[in-house]
Amino acid sequence: MNTYILRWNPSISSYTIERHLEIISHIDKGEYPSFFNWSIFEWEKLKAGDIFILLQVGTDCDGIAMIGKFSGKPYEADSWRNDGTKIHYANMNILDAFNLMDEIGLLSYNFEEDFPEIDWHSGHSGTLVEPKVAKKLIESLVTIMMRRGRWNENAKKYFGLLPNKKPKINNKRVHSFAARALKQIDAHNKNFYDWGDEFEKLGFDMDFGNEFCKVYPLALESSSELEKIIDKVSDIALLGSAIYSKWRYAVYWQLVIDVSEDDRAWFKIALEHLLLISA
Repeated sequence: MNTYILRWNPSISSYTIERHLEIISHIDKGEYPSFFNWSIFEWEKLKAGDIFILLQVGTDCDGIAMIGKFSGKPYEADSWRNDGTKIHYANMNILDAFNLMDEIGLLSYNFEEDFPEIDWHSGHSGTLVEPKVAKKLIESLVTIMMRRGRWNENAKKYFGLLPNKKPKINNKRVHSFAARALKQIDAHNKNFYDWGDEFEKLGFDMDFGNEFCKVYPLALESSSELEKIIDKVSDIALLGSAIYSKWRYAVYWQLVIDVSEDDRAWFKIALEHLLLISA
């Protein structure tokens, strides 16, 4: 499926802030608009089931205001500007909508560095996003909303993020990754920020550390807590998934420029042990 960026400037749009807040209130009750559409600039490839992400622009709180899927093919109609021109629209099914006065985590500044390919503050509405960029952005959104408890595992299915087949844990590949990752930690290597794809290929789960914390409740909190229990850990998949979850939190959700020294110490302890038990 394709992904499109829609843009909404409340100061000039026929869709008002008041209408947006009204829709949010209905969605919070499980009620969704029976008809909703938006203008599409790059309409030629759009089809039912494609994803849309609506960006609020031109305000003091630009960011992701809505997400969902298109429900049909684009069609031509009079422009919402009432200037006598024709433009293309597409009907939509809304999954969720957000009040950006409250949803700080969805403001544009949280995404600009990781997604420079997207214009977060201006541009045409209905532009097609390159597939790799779209997948990365949707994964980030799903992780944010699942962590907040607003979405559940069904969101992964909705966006087509569930893998067809989970890779089987391969000790040799895990060992190679752990050795390489340890060098990147020691050198404060920028490649540290690109571990996500490797975790997936190794078969580890980003489960927010839930399974690891069931066995070792405090071990994700600090390097000192991890050090207390690390010698008891023998499950490669469990430790690998804990490292993946800790990495995701450290890199994406702490909203800091660099990972803390304690987090780096935590990763070093975990990776050294992963290297040991995968040998």
